[in-house]
Amino acid sequence: QQALAEHCPVPVCTSALLQVPLVERLIPDNQRVGVLTYSAEALNAAHLEAAGVAADTPVVGIPRDSEFFRWIIEGDDQVPIEAIRDDALAAAKRLVAENPEVGAIVSECTNLTPFAADIRKETGLPVFDMVSMVTWFQMGLKPRTYVQD
Repeated sequence: QQALAEHCPVPVCTSALLQVPLVERLIPDNQRVGVLTYSAEALNAAHLEAAGVAADTPVVGIPRDSEFFRWIIEGDDQVPIEAIRDDALAAAKRLVAENPEVGAIVSECTNLTPFAADIRKETGLPVFDMVSMVTWFQMGLKPRTYVQD
């Protein structure tokens, strides 16, 4: 993120993880942001640090033997959407069950975005993802006009 920002003449947004420090300030001090990703093994401390996220932030990924993982890694377009959703919801529930201090979720994987509303409904927690990041980012670049001259 920072290397690109230093070399680009325009603002750069590389990851939904950039929201974690902001979301941390939106929830009580006794709560934490949890990160949901497709692969907890692939999302390492260096990735978190580059986004300004503490290395001890709770991170849960989708199991490698899941339909979701098969859909992403193998590109199997025959996997039923219900199975993919179920895997996403199971991972979100595990994130919260294993880390009861989680008060909000940042979904790092763009492939989880279609299930953000389901994750919110299932966990009762706010869910932030790349769409929320880009929406916020775009509003800074091109604010709405509220008053017409």
